[in-house]
Amino acid sequence: MHEYHKIKKPIVELLLNNGYRECTKDTETDYCGSMQCIYANGNSRFMLFWDGEEGFGGVEEYKGNGQWEILKPIVPESGEDLFQKNISELLTNIQRLL
Repeated sequence: MHEYHKIKKPIVELLLNNGYRECTKDTETDYCGSMQCIYANGNSRFMLFWDGEEGFGGVEEYKGNGQWEILKPIVPESGEDLFQKNISELLTNIQRLL
């Protein structure tokens, strides 16, 4: 499974359970396998992404006026344990913003 989908699955579950809906479907942004999608609930938006060239993914929160802020931690390509640890921390940080 592509790392993007490993990140996306638990985050989307959290967002859907909190009233968010997909407003931009999975979009490949370059030849390296970079992907992104956006979920929204009213004016609140989160963009899930994977940077195929750099080998990391994560979530950005929309701050308005075309500005996005990357949430910590980013999730680098790594061993499964570290990958899951980073996703778990990211989920906790997203939950705080909902």
